[in-house]
Amino acid sequence: MNLKKIATSLLAGLLAVTCILPLASCDKKPGNTNTPGGDTVVGSGEVKVKVLKMGRALASVIRTEKATIVIDTGDEEHNQDVVTFLTEKGIDTVDAVILTNYSKKCIGGVPALLSSGITVKAVYGAGYEKDSSAYTLFENALTSFNLKLEKITAEKTINFGALSLTCYPATKDYSTLDDENDEGNSMAVAMNFGDNSMLFTSRIAGERLKELTSQIKGKDFDCIMAPNFGAYDDNLPGFLSEAKAEYGVIVASNNNPPADATVSAMIKAGIKEGNFVITRDGSVEISCDGKNFSMKQ
Repeated sequence: MNLKKIATSLLAGLLAVTCILPLASCDKKPGNTNTPGGDTVVGSGEVKVKVLKMGRALASVIRTEKATIVIDTGDEEHNQDVVTFLTEKGIDTVDAVILTNYSKKCIGGVPALLSSGITVKAVYGAGYEKDSSAYTLFENALTSFNLKLEKITAEKTINFGALSLTCYPATKDYSTLDDENDEGNSMAVAMNFGDNSMLFTSRIAGERLKELTSQIKGKDFDCIMAPNFGAYDDNLPGFLSEAKAEYGVIVASNNNPPADATVSAMIKAGIKEGNFVITRDGSVEISCDGKNFSMKQ
């Protein structure tokens, strides 16, 4: 082959690659929860949950093939973590943000999420009032992006196709004078997808935990998040007995580990030692297809 023919062949190859690349870049649609070639692509009939490692702060991302929901957004120290995860997965639209309480451990990442360029369609939150600097920043961020907080004051189910999220708010104010972290007002969220279910318990403690036990009466869960960062509560054994979970997640840190009594109570309730994980050791990934449930770290 002469030099002219070689040059012509190379030029044709470059043009072919150039034509293909724009087509490949159009694969991702707005709001698409899949990243081509990603290791956690969400398929049809599947739900994936990511409980992010944030020390003693709460943030979880639920993804289906067509929807993305964020439950809590972490604190100011980790305010970019949710954004980073969503960006890595190629997600540019969040269908809903659900805030289980208004402590800085749960709402601190909202301003960063809204400022990231990721579209947030709706924001839901627990049905109580809050007066704090973190809440003021949160409110200002919502106003800046023309979003309205829908406060949930009674049991409410929000549907995203086959996925449903049922919110269980406090029916009255259970806070006490020493309750600085909204344990008495926090809202729980139950995820249901076919026969699979998971309960996000937030910072719930004390009399509010006793009320939640009544709210979930007759409902079984594949997985529960241990309440209030794994702190032990006298009402915990009764709650665990009602939830009947096989898997458990404890949000905690090396500096603030879960109580030994909490771990013992989970094991006694039937959660095998290998079936619960602590986020101090890394983020937690959960997958389910409506029948099968799995968890890894």
